[in-house]
Amino acid sequence: ELRDECKNLWGDLSAELDSYQVMLTG
Repeated sequence: ELRDECKNLWGDLSAELDSYQVMLTG
């Protein structure tokens, strides 16, 4: 399903952003 695909992509993206934020603030 397309919605699940988008949800997976969004999950990956937010994980990337989280680690990026950690690098910036860490």
